[in-house]
Amino acid sequence: MNGRTKRILSIVLTLCMLVSLFPATALGLDAAAQTQSQGTEVVKGSSIPGTGYHVTSVKNYSIAPDISERVIITNNDAGNSQTVANVMEVNTSGGRAKIVAGYGNRNPKEQGWTLKTTTDQAHVYEKESGLNVVGGVNASWFNINTGEPSGYLVMNGVVHHDNSSRAFIAAFDDGSVNVFREGTTLAQAEADQSAKQGKTVKILEAVDALVAMVWDGKVVITESGNSGYYPRTCVGIKADGTVVLFQADGTMAPRSVGYTAAEEARMMVALGCVAAIQLDEGGSSTYISQREGEQDVTMRNTPAGGSERVVSGTILVVSTVAASGEFDHAAVTPDDEYYTPGSSVTLTAEAMDFSGAAAKALPEDAVFTVSDASMGTVTATDLSGSSASATSVVPPVSFSSTA
Repeated sequence: MNGRTKRILSIVLTLCMLVSLFPATALGLDAAAQTQSQGTEVVKGSSIPGTGYHVTSVKNYSIAPDISERVIITNNDAGNSQTVANVMEVNTSGGRAKIVAGYGNRNPKEQGWTLKTTTDQAHVYEKESGLNVVGGVNASWFNINTGEPSGYLVMNGVVHHDNSSRAFIAAFDDGSVNVFREGTTLAQAEADQSAKQGKTVKILEAVDALVAMVWDGKVVITESGNSGYYPRTCVGIKADGTVVLFQADGTMAPRSVGYTAAEEARMMVALGCVAAIQLDEGGSSTYISQREGEQDVTMRNTPAGGSERVVSGTILVVSTVAASGEFDHAAVTPDDEYYTPGSSVTLTAEAMDFSGAAAKALPEDAVFTVSDASMGTVTATDLSGSSASATSVVPPVSFSSTA
Protein backbone atom coordinates (compact mmCIF):
# COMPACT_ATOMS: atom_id res chain seq x y z
CA MET A 1 0.00 0.00 0.00
CA ASN A 2 1.45 3.39 -0.90
CA GLY A 3 1.83 6.20 1.61
CA ARG A 4 -1.14 8.17 0.31
CA THR A 5 -3.49 5.21 0.61
CA LYS A 6 -2.28 4.56 4.16
CA ARG A 7 -2.96 8.18 5.02
CA ILE A 8 -6.42 8.07 3.49
CA LEU A 9 -7.47 4.89 5.25
CA SER A 10 -6.01 5.63 8.65
CA ILE A 11 -9.19 6.33 10.57
CA VAL A 12 -8.37 9.07 13.03
CA LEU A 13 -10.73 8.20 15.80
CA THR A 14 -9.86 11.28 17.77
CA LEU A 15 -12.20 12.93 15.25
CA CYS A 16 -14.76 10.17 15.58
CA MET A 17 -15.02 9.37 19.28
CA LEU A 18 -15.58 11.80 22.10
CA VAL A 19 -16.47 10.77 25.63
CA SER A 20 -19.50 13.06 25.59
CA LEU A 21 -21.20 14.11 22.35
CA PHE A 22 -20.33 12.82 18.89
CA PRO A 23 -21.96 14.08 15.68
CA ALA A 24 -22.49 11.50 12.94
CA THR A 25 -20.27 12.85 10.17
CA ALA A 26 -19.40 11.43 6.79
CA LEU A 27 -15.64 11.88 6.62
CA GLY A 28 -13.85 12.06 3.29
CA LEU A 29 -10.32 11.63 4.52
CA ASP A 30 -8.14 13.22 1.87
CA ALA A 31 -6.38 16.34 3.11
CA ALA A 32 -7.95 18.65 0.54
CA ALA A 33 -11.47 17.66 1.52
CA GLN A 34 -10.66 18.12 5.20
CA THR A 35 -9.31 21.61 4.60
CA GLN A 36 -12.30 22.52 2.44
CA SER A 37 -14.87 21.29 4.93
CA GLN A 38 -13.45 23.40 7.75
CA GLY A 39 -14.39 26.58 5.90
CA THR A 40 -14.75 29.69 8.06
CA GLU A 41 -14.14 29.11 11.74
CA VAL A 42 -17.69 28.56 12.90
CA VAL A 43 -17.15 25.62 15.23
CA LYS A 44 -18.81 24.10 18.26
CA GLY A 45 -18.69 26.71 21.02
CA SER A 46 -18.40 29.69 18.66
CA SER A 47 -20.51 32.75 19.43
CA ILE A 48 -22.46 34.42 16.64
CA PRO A 49 -21.80 38.15 17.17
CA GLY A 50 -24.88 40.31 17.61
CA THR A 51 -27.31 37.43 18.20
CA GLY A 52 -26.85 35.98 21.67
CA TYR A 53 -26.44 32.54 20.05
CA HIS A 54 -23.59 30.08 20.25
CA VAL A 55 -22.91 26.98 18.17
CA THR A 56 -23.84 23.74 19.92
CA SER A 57 -23.10 21.32 17.06
CA VAL A 58 -21.40 21.22 13.66
CA LYS A 59 -21.59 18.21 11.34
CA ASN A 60 -19.38 18.22 8.23
CA TYR A 61 -20.29 16.29 5.08
CA SER A 62 -18.34 15.79 1.88
CA ILE A 63 -20.27 16.41 -1.34
CA ALA A 64 -17.91 16.62 -4.34
CA PRO A 65 -14.64 18.36 -5.23
CA ASP A 66 -14.82 22.04 -4.22
CA ILE A 67 -18.25 21.54 -2.61
CA SER A 68 -18.81 20.93 1.10
CA GLU A 69 -21.71 20.88 3.52
CA ARG A 70 -22.26 21.64 7.18
CA VAL A 71 -25.24 21.27 9.48
CA ILE A 72 -24.93 23.91 12.18
CA ILE A 73 -27.08 24.05 15.31
CA THR A 74 -27.23 27.19 17.44
CA ASN A 75 -28.92 28.02 20.72
CA ASN A 76 -29.01 30.77 23.30
CA ASP A 77 -27.63 30.60 26.85
CA ALA A 78 -31.07 29.71 28.22
CA GLY A 79 -31.23 26.74 25.86
CA ASN A 80 -34.70 27.60 24.56
CA SER A 81 -33.97 28.96 21.07
CA GLN A 82 -32.38 26.14 19.10
CA THR A 83 -32.17 26.49 15.31
CA VAL A 84 -30.91 23.95 12.76
CA ALA A 85 -29.19 25.40 9.68
CA ASN A 86 -27.88 23.79 6.49
CA VAL A 87 -24.84 25.37 4.83
CA MET A 88 -23.21 24.53 1.50
CA GLU A 89 -19.99 26.18 0.34
CA VAL A 90 -19.05 26.11 -3.34
CA ASN A 91 -15.73 27.13 -4.89
CA THR A 92 -16.32 27.68 -8.61
CA SER A 93 -12.85 29.00 -9.46
CA GLY A 94 -11.41 25.65 -10.56
CA GLY A 95 -14.23 24.73 -12.93
CA ARG A 96 -15.14 21.60 -10.96
CA ALA A 97 -18.31 23.15 -9.57
CA LYS A 98 -20.73 25.72 -10.91
CA ILE A 99 -23.89 27.60 -10.00
CA VAL A 100 -26.90 27.52 -12.32
CA ALA A 101 -30.42 28.91 -12.25
CA GLY A 102 -33.09 26.25 -11.91
CA TYR A 103 -36.68 26.38 -13.12
CA GLY A 104 -39.53 23.97 -13.78
CA ASN A 105 -38.72 23.89 -17.48
CA ARG A 106 -35.68 25.06 -19.42
CA ASN A 107 -37.52 27.34 -21.84
CA PRO A 108 -40.34 29.25 -20.10
CA LYS A 109 -40.46 31.72 -23.00
CA GLU A 110 -42.03 28.97 -25.09
CA GLN A 111 -43.30 26.50 -22.50
CA GLY A 112 -44.74 29.05 -20.10
CA TRP A 113 -44.36 29.76 -16.40
CA THR A 114 -44.72 26.88 -13.97
CA LEU A 115 -44.10 25.77 -10.40
CA LYS A 116 -42.04 22.74 -9.39
CA THR A 117 -40.19 21.63 -6.28
CA THR A 118 -36.49 22.30 -5.91
CA THR A 119 -35.87 18.55 -6.21
CA ASP A 120 -37.83 18.33 -9.46
CA GLN A 121 -36.02 21.35 -10.86
CA ALA A 122 -32.70 19.62 -10.16
CA HIS A 123 -33.92 16.63 -12.17
CA VAL A 124 -35.10 18.86 -15.03
CA TYR A 125 -31.61 20.39 -15.27
CA GLU A 126 -29.88 17.01 -15.07
CA LYS A 127 -32.03 15.61 -17.87
CA GLU A 128 -31.19 18.51 -20.16
CA SER A 129 -27.51 18.94 -19.35
CA GLY A 130 -26.34 15.43 -18.45
CA LEU A 131 -24.53 16.94 -15.45
CA ASN A 132 -24.93 16.05 -11.78
CA VAL A 133 -26.80 18.44 -9.49
CA VAL A 134 -25.47 17.93 -5.95
CA GLY A 135 -27.20 20.76 -4.11
CA GLY A 136 -29.69 23.56 -4.25
CA VAL A 137 -32.02 25.98 -2.49
CA ASN A 138 -35.24 27.76 -3.33
CA ALA A 139 -34.69 31.27 -4.67
CA SER A 140 -37.23 33.52 -6.37
CA TRP A 141 -40.02 35.53 -4.87
CA PHE A 142 -42.80 34.81 -7.34
CA ASN A 143 -46.41 34.87 -8.42
CA ILE A 144 -47.89 31.95 -6.47
CA ASN A 145 -50.57 31.38 -9.11
CA THR A 146 -48.42 31.27 -12.24
CA GLY A 147 -44.81 30.75 -11.11
CA GLU A 148 -43.63 33.93 -12.82
CA PRO A 149 -40.57 35.24 -10.95
CA SER A 150 -40.51 38.78 -9.58
CA GLY A 151 -37.03 39.62 -10.83
CA TYR A 152 -34.43 38.22 -13.20
CA LEU A 153 -34.33 34.72 -14.63
CA VAL A 154 -31.45 33.93 -16.99
CA MET A 155 -30.63 30.35 -18.02
CA ASN A 156 -27.73 29.39 -20.27
CA GLY A 157 -27.34 32.99 -21.41
CA VAL A 158 -31.00 33.46 -22.35
CA VAL A 159 -32.96 36.14 -20.50
CA HIS A 160 -36.39 34.72 -19.69
CA HIS A 161 -37.49 37.43 -17.25
CA ASP A 162 -36.07 40.95 -17.16
CA ASN A 163 -36.85 42.96 -14.04
CA SER A 164 -34.27 44.82 -11.96
CA SER A 165 -36.55 45.45 -8.96
CA ARG A 166 -35.11 42.53 -6.98
CA ALA A 167 -31.66 41.57 -5.76
CA PHE A 168 -30.18 38.63 -7.64
CA ILE A 169 -27.34 36.14 -7.96
CA ALA A 170 -25.49 35.80 -11.26
CA ALA A 171 -23.02 33.26 -12.63
CA PHE A 172 -20.68 34.40 -15.39
CA ASP A 173 -19.02 32.75 -18.38
CA ASP A 174 -15.64 32.65 -16.60
CA GLY A 175 -17.13 30.59 -13.75
CA SER A 176 -17.25 33.44 -11.25
CA VAL A 177 -20.38 34.18 -9.23
CA ASN A 178 -21.60 37.31 -7.46
CA VAL A 179 -24.70 38.81 -5.87
CA PHE A 180 -26.19 42.19 -6.72
CA ARG A 181 -28.46 44.64 -4.97
CA GLU A 182 -31.99 45.40 -6.07
CA GLY A 183 -32.08 48.01 -8.85
CA THR A 184 -28.96 46.66 -10.60
CA THR A 185 -29.42 45.92 -14.31
CA LEU A 186 -27.87 42.91 -16.02
CA ALA A 187 -25.60 45.25 -17.99
CA GLN A 188 -24.44 46.95 -14.80
CA ALA A 189 -23.78 43.57 -13.20
CA GLU A 190 -21.67 42.50 -16.18
CA ALA A 191 -19.70 45.75 -16.06
CA ASP A 192 -19.10 45.44 -12.31
CA GLN A 193 -18.01 41.82 -12.53
CA SER A 194 -15.79 42.53 -15.56
CA ALA A 195 -14.00 45.21 -13.56
CA LYS A 196 -13.62 42.84 -10.63
CA GLN A 197 -12.29 40.00 -12.80
CA GLY A 198 -10.06 42.21 -14.92
CA LYS A 199 -11.63 40.94 -18.15
CA THR A 200 -14.92 41.07 -19.99
CA VAL A 201 -17.46 38.57 -18.65
CA LYS A 202 -21.06 37.84 -19.55
CA ILE A 203 -23.95 36.52 -17.45
CA LEU A 204 -24.87 32.90 -18.14
CA GLU A 205 -27.22 32.34 -15.21
CA ALA A 206 -29.22 34.65 -12.94
CA VAL A 207 -32.09 34.20 -10.52
CA ASP A 208 -33.81 36.77 -8.35
CA ALA A 209 -33.98 37.17 -4.59
CA LEU A 210 -35.63 39.93 -2.53
CA VAL A 211 -33.17 42.41 -1.03
CA ALA A 212 -29.56 42.64 0.11
CA MET A 213 -28.94 41.40 3.66
CA VAL A 214 -25.19 41.91 3.96
CA TRP A 215 -23.09 44.38 2.00
CA ASP A 216 -19.37 45.14 2.38
CA GLY A 217 -19.36 42.73 5.30
CA LYS A 218 -22.02 44.66 7.23
CA VAL A 219 -25.65 43.80 8.00
CA VAL A 220 -27.96 46.06 5.96
CA ILE A 221 -31.32 44.40 6.65
CA THR A 222 -33.45 44.62 9.78
CA GLU A 223 -36.67 42.92 8.70
CA SER A 224 -38.20 41.08 5.76
CA GLY A 225 -41.54 40.12 4.30
CA ASN A 226 -42.04 37.85 7.30
CA SER A 227 -41.07 39.23 10.68
CA GLY A 228 -40.00 37.34 13.77
CA TYR A 229 -38.50 33.86 13.95
CA TYR A 230 -39.06 32.09 10.67
CA PRO A 231 -37.68 29.51 8.23
CA ARG A 232 -35.06 31.36 6.15
CA THR A 233 -33.01 30.90 2.97
CA CYS A 234 -30.27 33.14 1.61
CA VAL A 235 -27.11 33.09 -0.50
CA GLY A 236 -23.85 34.94 0.05
CA ILE A 237 -20.38 35.46 -1.35
CA LYS A 238 -17.07 35.38 0.51
CA ALA A 239 -14.20 37.70 -0.34
CA ASP A 240 -12.49 34.93 -2.33
CA GLY A 241 -15.63 34.31 -4.42
CA THR A 242 -16.84 31.20 -2.58
CA VAL A 243 -20.62 30.86 -2.75
CA VAL A 244 -22.46 30.12 0.51
CA LEU A 245 -25.97 28.65 0.41
CA PHE A 246 -27.78 28.93 3.74
CA GLN A 247 -31.12 27.52 4.92
CA ALA A 248 -32.56 27.42 8.44
CA ASP A 249 -35.68 25.63 9.62
CA GLY A 250 -38.13 27.60 11.75
CA THR A 251 -41.54 27.67 13.45
CA MET A 252 -40.99 24.16 14.79
CA ALA A 253 -39.79 24.60 18.36
CA PRO A 254 -38.11 23.03 20.22
CA ARG A 255 -36.22 21.41 17.32
CA SER A 256 -35.77 24.61 15.29
CA VAL A 257 -37.16 28.01 16.25
CA GLY A 258 -35.74 29.87 13.25
CA TYR A 259 -34.03 33.23 12.85
CA THR A 260 -35.12 36.79 12.33
CA ALA A 261 -33.90 38.34 9.07
CA ALA A 262 -31.23 40.29 10.96
CA GLU A 263 -30.04 37.14 12.74
CA GLU A 264 -29.87 35.30 9.43
CA ALA A 265 -27.70 38.12 8.09
CA ARG A 266 -25.40 37.90 11.11
CA MET A 267 -25.03 34.17 10.53
CA MET A 268 -23.84 34.94 7.01
CA VAL A 269 -21.29 37.43 8.33
CA ALA A 270 -20.09 34.83 10.84
CA LEU A 271 -19.68 32.37 7.95
CA GLY A 272 -17.38 34.85 6.21
CA CYS A 273 -19.73 36.44 3.66
CA VAL A 274 -19.01 39.99 2.49
CA ALA A 275 -22.34 40.15 0.65
CA ALA A 276 -25.59 38.19 0.94
CA ILE A 277 -29.11 38.44 -0.44
CA GLN A 278 -32.40 37.21 0.97
CA LEU A 279 -34.23 34.42 -0.81
CA ASP A 280 -37.84 33.28 -0.34
CA GLU A 281 -38.68 31.97 3.11
CA GLY A 282 -41.36 30.25 5.16
CA GLY A 283 -42.87 27.14 3.61
CA SER A 284 -40.82 27.72 0.44
CA SER A 285 -37.54 27.41 2.34
CA THR A 286 -35.84 24.29 0.93
CA TYR A 287 -32.35 22.79 0.98
CA ILE A 288 -31.29 19.71 -1.01
CA SER A 289 -27.95 17.93 -1.27
CA GLN A 290 -26.36 14.78 -2.61
CA ARG A 291 -23.64 13.64 -0.24
CA GLU A 292 -20.79 11.55 -1.54
CA GLY A 293 -21.79 7.97 -2.24
CA GLU A 294 -25.45 8.87 -2.75
CA GLN A 295 -27.27 8.52 -6.05
CA ASP A 296 -29.61 11.52 -5.93
CA VAL A 297 -30.35 14.73 -4.07
CA THR A 298 -32.29 14.56 -0.80
CA MET A 299 -34.21 17.32 0.94
CA ARG A 300 -32.29 17.81 4.20
CA ASN A 301 -34.49 20.38 5.91
CA THR A 302 -37.88 19.87 7.48
CA PRO A 303 -40.28 22.11 5.54
CA ALA A 304 -42.63 24.30 7.52
CA GLY A 305 -45.58 23.18 5.39
CA GLY A 306 -44.94 19.49 6.05
CA SER A 307 -43.73 18.63 2.53
CA GLU A 308 -41.55 20.14 -0.17
CA ARG A 309 -43.33 23.10 -1.73
CA VAL A 310 -43.45 23.94 -5.42
CA VAL A 311 -41.55 27.15 -6.15
CA SER A 312 -40.44 29.32 -9.06
CA GLY A 313 -36.68 29.76 -9.56
CA THR A 314 -33.97 27.92 -7.65
CA ILE A 315 -30.20 28.07 -7.21
CA LEU A 316 -28.63 24.74 -8.16
CA VAL A 317 -25.09 23.50 -7.46
CA VAL A 318 -23.58 21.36 -10.20
CA SER A 319 -20.50 19.14 -10.02
CA THR A 320 -18.74 18.90 -13.37
CA VAL A 321 -16.43 16.08 -12.22
CA ALA A 322 -17.39 12.82 -13.91
CA ALA A 323 -17.51 9.60 -11.91
CA SER A 324 -14.61 7.23 -12.69
CA GLY A 325 -15.27 4.37 -10.28
CA GLU A 326 -11.55 4.33 -9.36
CA PHE A 327 -10.69 4.41 -5.67
CA ASP A 328 -9.58 7.80 -4.34
CA HIS A 329 -10.56 7.89 -0.67
CA ALA A 330 -12.77 6.32 1.97
CA ALA A 331 -15.87 7.91 3.49
CA VAL A 332 -16.21 6.78 7.10
CA THR A 333 -19.49 6.94 9.02
CA PRO A 334 -20.32 5.91 12.61
CA ASP A 335 -23.52 4.03 13.38
CA ASP A 336 -24.95 6.64 15.75
CA GLU A 337 -24.56 10.24 16.87
CA TYR A 338 -23.74 9.95 20.57
CA TYR A 339 -21.52 7.66 22.61
CA THR A 340 -20.80 7.18 26.29
CA PRO A 341 -17.58 5.89 27.89
CA GLY A 342 -17.23 2.13 27.51
CA SER A 343 -19.59 1.88 24.55
CA SER A 344 -18.82 0.27 21.21
CA VAL A 345 -18.69 2.30 18.00
CA THR A 346 -19.34 0.65 14.65
CA LEU A 347 -17.62 2.46 11.79
CA THR A 348 -18.34 1.82 8.13
CA ALA A 349 -15.89 2.79 5.37
CA GLU A 350 -17.13 3.10 1.80
CA ALA A 351 -14.84 3.36 -1.22
CA MET A 352 -15.22 6.65 -3.12
CA ASP A 353 -13.78 7.97 -6.36
CA PHE A 354 -12.55 11.55 -6.79
CA SER A 355 -15.98 12.84 -7.80
CA GLY A 356 -17.62 11.56 -4.61
CA ALA A 357 -19.34 8.68 -6.38
CA ALA A 358 -19.00 5.08 -5.20
CA ALA A 359 -15.73 3.41 -6.23
CA LYS A 360 -15.30 -0.20 -7.27
CA ALA A 361 -13.33 -1.45 -4.27
CA LEU A 362 -11.21 -0.57 -1.27
CA PRO A 363 -7.56 -1.67 -1.44
CA GLU A 364 -7.30 -5.26 -0.23
CA ASP A 365 -4.81 -4.33 2.49
CA ALA A 366 -6.84 -1.43 3.89
CA VAL A 367 -6.82 -1.27 7.69
CA PHE A 368 -8.50 0.69 10.47
CA THR A 369 -6.07 2.23 12.92
CA VAL A 370 -6.35 4.50 15.96
CA SER A 371 -3.88 7.36 16.02
CA ASP A 372 -4.32 7.92 19.76
CA ALA A 373 -4.68 4.74 21.81
CA SER A 374 -6.25 6.68 24.67
CA MET A 375 -9.27 7.34 22.47
CA GLY A 376 -10.17 3.69 21.93
CA THR A 377 -9.16 0.37 20.44
CA VAL A 378 -10.26 -1.45 17.30
CA THR A 379 -11.58 -4.85 18.34
CA ALA A 380 -12.80 -6.26 15.01
CA THR A 381 -12.65 -5.40 11.33
CA ASP A 382 -14.17 -6.74 8.15
CA LEU A 383 -13.17 -5.80 4.60
CA SER A 384 -15.34 -6.80 1.67
CA GLY A 385 -15.25 -5.25 -1.80
CA SER A 386 -16.12 -1.57 -1.74
CA SER A 387 -16.91 -1.36 1.98
CA ALA A 388 -15.35 -2.16 5.32
CA SER A 389 -16.54 -2.08 8.90
CA ALA A 390 -14.83 -1.91 12.26
CA THR A 391 -15.85 -1.99 15.89
CA SER A 392 -14.02 0.20 18.35
CA VAL A 393 -14.53 0.62 22.09
CA VAL A 394 -14.56 4.05 23.72
CA PRO A 395 -12.44 3.78 26.87
CA PRO A 396 -14.13 4.25 30.26
CA VAL A 397 -13.54 7.49 32.16
CA SER A 398 -11.69 7.15 35.46
CA PHE A 399 -11.90 9.64 38.32
CA SER A 400 -9.52 10.18 41.20
CA SER A 401 -9.86 12.22 44.34
CA THR A 402 -7.40 13.49 46.94
CA ALA A 403 -10.17 13.79 49.54
